[in-house]
Amino acid sequence: MADTWRSNDNQDVPDLLTIRNGRVPARWSRSLVDLKSHSQDDYTFTPAPTKNVGQFELLPATQTMPSEDKVVVCDLCPHYCKIARGKTGRCSARINIDGKLFARFYGRPVSVAIDPIEKKPLYHFLPSSPILSLGARGCNLSCKFCQNWQISQPLPINASVDAILEPQQVVRLALDHQCPSVAFTYNEPTIWAEYVVDVSRLCRQYGIRTVAVTNGMISGTARKDFYNAVDAANVDLKAFSQSFYANLTGGDIEDVKATLKYIAKETDVWFEITNLLIPGRNDSSTEIRDMCRWIVEEIGPFTPLHFSAFFPAWRLKDNPPTSLEKLVEATEIAKEVGVKHVYRGNLRDDSGQSTYCARCGATLIIRSGFKTELTSWFECQSSQVRCLRCGEPLVGVFE
Repeated sequence: MADTWRSNDNQDVPDLLTIRNGRVPARWSRSLVDLKSHSQDDYTFTPAPTKNVGQFELLPATQTMPSEDKVVVCDLCPHYCKIARGKTGRCSARINIDGKLFARFYGRPVSVAIDPIEKKPLYHFLPSSPILSLGARGCNLSCKFCQNWQISQPLPINASVDAILEPQQVVRLALDHQCPSVAFTYNEPTIWAEYVVDVSRLCRQYGIRTVAVTNGMISGTARKDFYNAVDAANVDLKAFSQSFYANLTGGDIEDVKATLKYIAKETDVWFEITNLLIPGRNDSSTEIRDMCRWIVEEIGPFTPLHFSAFFPAWRLKDNPPTSLEKLVEATEIAKEVGVKHVYRGNLRDDSGQSTYCARCGATLIIRSGFKTELTSWFECQSSQVRCLRCGEPLVGVFE
């Protein structure tokens, strides 16, 4: 990882005054009039301007609906919110100011921490390394079981986030704390995609990788730009039924499946999948088997799959937690179907968190909590990892 900071490397990102004034333009949007005359597919990415354009005023809540030329359609996620002047989209992170859409929380993280990368969870990406983790306000889903509901819930339009962390400051923090990667996590990173893209591009100049911990709800128009910028992702496949997504998340499983297939087939992004098992909601053996079979056939059998234990939270406090027995059952189903690397998380279970050779079963990486140890069977040469017992390659990014 490069360790020399150059002060002129911020020329392609919005300046501090633009960020402070809340005037970083949203890059995936169009007017309602444009939407009626063009298809979704002809959208192109607009680079971030750096010129400050001043303060703004919001309309009173009682203002009547403006004319159509002031309504903006957000193209960032599959909800395609039609946002009236002075209002925000469903995620609360996109705001219409006088007929133009702006990225409300650009450069305004509310959670900043250094985590072990295994916490994301990523088990085949730079194991045992620290990762600088950033989270913002809002989300484009409304999961009733959200573990981070305190920051994911929409921020009222008359409230603000005052602290600012410019993209170049993120790089500086990562270098200072010797973090080889930066994660956009805690809330949904898609909703502040402009910041994710700008930070990721700047990080790449210094050999710093970036990671998105995401629900996968991103539109086709933004997907390419977003995943061209980041290096790794953990995608939360919350269930394998549309009824679950509709009733418990406010999303659509087909959008998430499309994102997973895009990452697998169209990018070099390293990614892993997490499935939170909620008793009585998405943990039937039939659903688990169907999901695993789809992963093997459509995504690839070597894609790491993490089954995570649910604990009562937010609006599912009366739902029982996930048992270790259910996690073990899910693991066995996944292996039976053909998933090569399966993990159990959110409960103390060392055997379910370690990495084994897909061919001979030798233990390659031992994990106990967030402590990671490479065994004598683990060999890494020129960034290629293999099992010393049988020679089988281990998929992932290890340098």
